[in-house]
Amino acid sequence: MSDPSSTKNNHQEDTECYLFSKPERGQIRTSTSVHERSSISFNVKSLVLVASVTHEMGI
Repeated sequence: MSDPSSTKNNHQEDTECYLFSKPERGQIRTSTSVHERSSISFNVKSLVLVASVTHEMGI
């Protein structure tokens, strides 16, 4: 009975490694892309705000 249990544990560890390693990479990729998009949109908004303020001040 010890052999089937050990193989079962090994198989479970393999599936856990597969489940945890693959989605994590995808999540990291999507989170970085979303963060980059938000920072880019924030930079564009701040540039537009600065441009409008300087235009109003007549600089």
